[in-house]
Amino acid sequence: MTEFQKILISKKFKEIEPHTENIYNLVPISTNEQTKRTLKYESIYSNLTKAFYESIKKPHQTMGYAEVSLKPPQEFLKKHTRETRPRPNKEEIHTRCLNSDHKKPPVPRRHEIPLILNENRNFIEQNRLNALRKPALKPAKKYADSRRGDTFFLEFSGLVPKFTRKQEFGKTPKYLVLRKKDLEDSKKAFQNSNAESKLIKLSHEERDDLLEGLRANWEYLNSKYITLPLKIDTKSMKTRKLDLERQLDLLEHDIYFLEKNEENDIYILPQ
Repeated sequence: MTEFQKILISKKFKEIEPHTENIYNLVPISTNEQTKRTLKYESIYSNLTKAFYESIKKPHQTMGYAEVSLKPPQEFLKKHTRETRPRPNKEEIHTRCLNSDHKKPPVPRRHEIPLILNENRNFIEQNRLNALRKPALKPAKKYADSRRGDTFFLEFSGLVPKFTRKQEFGKTPKYLVLRKKDLEDSKKAFQNSNAESKLIKLSHEERDDLLEGLRANWEYLNSKYITLPLKIDTKSMKTRKLDLERQLDLLEHDIYFLEKNEENDIYILPQ
């Protein structure tokens, strides 16, 4: 240990003088680099606003006026004293309503109700006749379908032949008759329109060429359909997808028709 270290250790903490060096004072600052402080903006109407505030707003900035002249307790606030519109009189109200002649008569009192007596009426005989004329109550038809004897209504079970008793049972529905008639009319109209033009029979070679062309078109459209993006959010892409699906469905229908009718003859109309 050196003598300088011994001197420092022997001294107290209060006797040690702090360092006076500062890192910011090492580099001298030139006066030209110091930026001048700009003046703060001050409105030309500031004095007027201060005078206006002190003259009008400042005396009443708490809870209204400092002193308010109150009325004596005898002059308390009464109802309808603040109404600007005068109230109508009873006579005016009476004239607005209907006259007393148009009103219904009042309900009679209990002692004013006239008694309706019919001494010649025999209630016992009338009740007996009503009981005889009334049809007998038939018990509801039920069936037991369990070993415990649980009963169920027979009408809702489906075992009652109530549908066979209808007038329309066994007849062709009207909508099918109308549809059949429409099909016959359309066939007649088609035959009349193409009466002059004769149908051309397709040969097997032409049929095979037509089938190959349809398959090639289907593969071409299917390749386009596969290359569509997974996320279709624009209107143009949606219409394109729907158009491709429609064309593919038509081609599949034509291909299925030609493949199914290989042995049958196919006729086409001349162009």
